[in-house]
Amino acid sequence: MSPSKKKGKQKLAVENTSQQGNNPILEKHQTWFRGTVTDDGRRYEIDGKLPKMMSGSESLHTNASYFDLLNSTVDQCRVGYYPLIQAFHDLDRSVAIAVILVVLFEAPRFPAVYEKCLDLIREMKDDLVGEKLQLLINNWCSKSRSFYDANGEEKTVYLTAGSCEEIKEVAQDFSILCRSQWDLWLTENGKKDKPATYESEVDVRNNTSGASSSSK
Repeated sequence: MSPSKKKGKQKLAVENTSQQGNNPILEKHQTWFRGTVTDDGRRYEIDGKLPKMMSGSESLHTNASYFDLLNSTVDQCRVGYYPLIQAFHDLDRSVAIAVILVVLFEAPRFPAVYEKCLDLIREMKDDLVGEKLQLLINNWCSKSRSFYDANGEEKTVYLTAGSCEEIKEVAQDFSILCRSQWDLWLTENGKKDKPATYESEVDVRNNTSGASSSSK
């Protein structure tokens, strides 16, 4: 089983800002995880017609509601080394899908989820997702939209001591913003008439207190 990826148009540039000028230290072209491809070539992609990830999916037999999968909230999902291994041959399909969703879909979006999953895999342990990580996962779309509403017209957004909460939250808690919410923001603000090659750029710069994120 291998990941199916679609190359994105978002661009992430990280620069070191100093008195000597701006010295680029990293450039990252973002890709989006779209599903999996089995060894015999069958594709299981994400059906994402609505902003919510996995909404109405038929290919993976879930609507992305962790409550529907687990009969409980996502903080009761047990991730880690053994659950990940078991997820590929678990008779409880709903639990298996929930584990895969957290490890392969949620972890790339949030540093805290990524670090927890990585630590558990390294230590060959398992643990519950937890309430704090549940809040990150559940609020991904809404927090992304709040950031776009506050900064969508800006090419570059700096994180400073006086930055609004939307900037601070994204800089601290997010690795990837919700692209569906970005497309929705563009449509609602009359910017969808731009060419298909229209790019969304994210410039992350060190200023007085850290990194930043922006959209074009």
